[in-house]
Amino acid sequence: MTKEEVCKEMGLREDIRKTGLTSEEAAERLARFGENKLTEHKEESLLMRIWKLNYNVLVGILVFVAIISAASAIARIGNPTQNWLQVCIIVAVIA
Repeated sequence: MTKEEVCKEMGLREDIRKTGLTSEEAAERLARFGENKLTEHKEESLLMRIWKLNYNVLVGILVFVAIISAASAIARIGNPTQNWLQVCIIVAVIA
């Protein structure tokens, strides 16, 4: 779009870049469009991201396998070091 088209679409005067908005125009735009603020992004926890990914069947299977590996490591079934390593790798892949 050209500058003229933008000015026309926004309802601005052609010389707006030189003169700026009047106080009345600024107040009208504030009432019409609201404050010029960005919305804050809420940080999600790791568990929430895993929960949202759990809709995918493959991720659900990986979470299940990680739980089984962690249980095997705690119960000392097989090689506990290898089981914890598997849990770490699976969590890294999921995250």
